[in-house]
Amino acid sequence: MNENFFKERVLEMLQRIFAPLYRRVHEKFWNNGTFAYVRRPYYFCNFQDGIYEIYIPTMLDGENRMGYYRIAVKVVEELDEDSIRREQPYMMWAWTTPMGKVESELIVYIARRTNEKQRRKGIIKGFKHSAKPGYFTAIFVNKNPEITVKRLEDFVSNFIEKRIRSFLEKLKLPQWMFEEHLRRGHKSSLLILIEKYSLTIRNNLHSMLETLLWIRDKARLLEGEIKRQEAITSKLKPLMDEVKNTLKVFTFDNPFKNPNVRDPQIIERLLEVFPIEKG
Repeated sequence: MNENFFKERVLEMLQRIFAPLYRRVHEKFWNNGTFAYVRRPYYFCNFQDGIYEIYIPTMLDGENRMGYYRIAVKVVEELDEDSIRREQPYMMWAWTTPMGKVESELIVYIARRTNEKQRRKGIIKGFKHSAKPGYFTAIFVNKNPEITVKRLEDFVSNFIEKRIRSFLEKLKLPQWMFEEHLRRGHKSSLLILIEKYSLTIRNNLHSMLETLLWIRDKARLLEGEIKRQEAITSKLKPLMDEVKNTLKVFTFDNPFKNPNVRDPQIIERLLEVFPIEKG
């Protein structure tokens, strides 16, 4: 397997999840004939260094400043607490700057594994990297890139959901309306009742609701891919083990080997996939 596969796969998935958000969700609310506060998408991707950064619009405040949820991701093969401390100042630095203010921030380290030193110390826990609310550093470690991205999606979804619930509480709207909207979408009572509020308030809520539903939908698709991989592994692993055991007989230096009975060509290809030391 390509040694950069894990990093490239994670960044590819992040692009598929977050890059379309502007065109599919945020542009219609914040770059139209009435509002022009988010004129373009704000994201940065560097495959070489394993960096991804995205700014998600959250709330337009009373001073007409757009708030953003900054998500910055670092993808590596191995990880330990020391490397996080070294990288943290770098990850808090912005690669792109939107017009507005960053009101919350998620820094994420994604790794295929921890190094041997860290494995002796134990798991790495996430932490708040600022006293301000909504600022957190998360660590996701798993050899499966899809699982790490799914965990990131769940974290972001939970954060946005909390923001929506808090917003509804300030508007004195019951929480059951939010639950109903998650089930019924555009037919929910929440969208009917919110019409009595100002356009700015409606835009804030609509934008966050559609952002949440977009990320949840992508998380559902990713969960389906994880289950597909698990099904393949559970059914194919016994067969793969049998193939490996069978291949061993083709690696022996056997003086009784009959030169008239040649190995099938596919054996060479299988030995490339399942390298076995010669006996």
